[in-house]
Amino acid sequence: YKTLPSQHNYVYPNPPRAGTIMIPIGGLARCRCSKNCPEFLMEPAYEYMERFNEPRQTLWEKTKQKRFKKN
Repeated sequence: YKTLPSQHNYVYPNPPRAGTIMIPIGGLARCRCSKNCPEFLMEPAYEYMERFNEPRQTLWEKTKQKRFKKN
């Protein structure tokens, strides 16, 4: 019998936290078993954006609304 190459141990990326915006960037996600692993996972690749990445003006407007709220 022919010997088959050893199976690769695929390591998936950690799931995103709640409230994270996921933007598909095209292509497939890479395996995370080592830094330079050439294997691809059968899942799309995403760029993660969290709430603290909002523009500074948006954050300022939100705090301004809270500060000047009348009782």
